[in-house]
Amino acid sequence: MPWEDAQLRSGYETGIPIAEIAVLIGRPHYGVSARAALLGQRHKHMPRDWSAAEIERMIALQEAGHSYTEIGQMLGQEGHTTRSKSAMKAIMRKIGEGKGWGRAWTAEENELLKAAYASGQSLTHLQRGLSRSAHSIRWRARYLGLTGTHANRAGWRTGPDWSEADLDRLRRDYGRVPTADLARAMGRSRAAIFTRANLLGLSHGYQRPWSEDDKAALTIAHARAIDIRDLADALGRKAAAVHKYAAKQGLAFGRRKRAATPKSLPEILALDAAAPASKGG
Repeated sequence: MPWEDAQLRSGYETGIPIAEIAVLIGRPHYGVSARAALLGQRHKHMPRDWSAAEIERMIALQEAGHSYTEIGQMLGQEGHTTRSKSAMKAIMRKIGEGKGWGRAWTAEENELLKAAYASGQSLTHLQRGLSRSAHSIRWRARYLGLTGTHANRAGWRTGPDWSEADLDRLRRDYGRVPTADLARAMGRSRAAIFTRANLLGLSHGYQRPWSEDDKAALTIAHARAIDIRDLADALGRKAAAVHKYAAKQGLAFGRRKRAATPKSLPEILALDAAAPASKGG
């Protein structure tokens, strides 16, 4: 039918997986591939060193239940290039024909997807329950006209949305408050904290490189008897991280009394490291 041919041509030219094209026009995968070959259509993601006839035959053998190893041997025996298992799996994934693609959606699954969009529930839970990929869920939602109707724009997240107040707190405390404590206080998992911090470009205190000012402050604080905890606060780092770095530089702080009014980093840098510390630090 002209409509089917038009859909097939459009799908092949834009790189839509063959499995999706097959579902859209109601034809088997092999039938779509065979029709494409007859029309002279080459899939956008098909490598140049693969012929349409070879792809068509590979799909037919896969649908017949043969393994990739068997398919490779059979293609070689039939005069095609002998392909490795990894090469065949890669090309099948590219054109949307990998094993597991194209499992028909049932009416019950459609209703569950519609209900998830209507109620705004997490699509991640639905994905796991249906044993489908995120791509499959999104494609079916688009097919059913559900795209953009989910109440929660972050429908794939299992946890709560991040508010501006949450983000401000993360920027302030990440790397200074133990991650486990911060996650507990914010009602999130450690993985969620790490992921969001990474998206914001935040660096953890244990990992942030030491700047020249940081190094200078360390030397001055050691000479001026400044407590390592006060120094850590001024640097925006954890005391344990500062202690570890100081030890590597051969600087031992030992036990020192914390200042009633701790100095800031600029104030520490303004001190003369060579001058003797006054009583009380």
